[in-house]
Amino acid sequence: MVAKALASANTSASVDIGNAAGQFVFFESDVLVPVELVFFRGQVTKTGNLLTWQTASELNNEGFHIERSSNAKDWKSIGFVQGNGTTLEQHDYEFLDNAPTSGIQYYRLKQLDFDGQYEYSDIIVINEELRMKNDELVVFPNPVQERLTIVNGQGSAT
Repeated sequence: MVAKALASANTSASVDIGNAAGQFVFFESDVLVPVELVFFRGQVTKTGNLLTWQTASELNNEGFHIERSSNAKDWKSIGFVQGNGTTLEQHDYEFLDNAPTSGIQYYRLKQLDFDGQYEYSDIIVINEELRMKNDELVVFPNPVQERLTIVNGQGSAT
């Protein structure tokens, strides 16, 4: 789901591709990977958890099952967003989880092809306790390791 390889029909290439979401794929292929996911994000809103994602291209993409977990082990499908089949155009998607449970929620996308094959996105985390603090600047985790999240903030971090 995270990259596409353009290889000719009679050659095989080993490709290492990164994208804006920081995902890397190592594969050997003669075919296009079904969906090139640019990013997958989530944020707390007053009406629920808003999930947004963007694709750069899609191949036989039926759509996306949105899955939620409270422990990152046991997953439940909470919705489906229709894909755009086959396209080389960028597409933006969103899904509102208007019934999130309290505490930390984990989300992932299960991208489904028309032939039934599927792939999972990276997992994102949303802390429901932030809904109560929607007007405050929140920075986590503390201490920071590899990734810093700033909620309701402006400016930059270096």
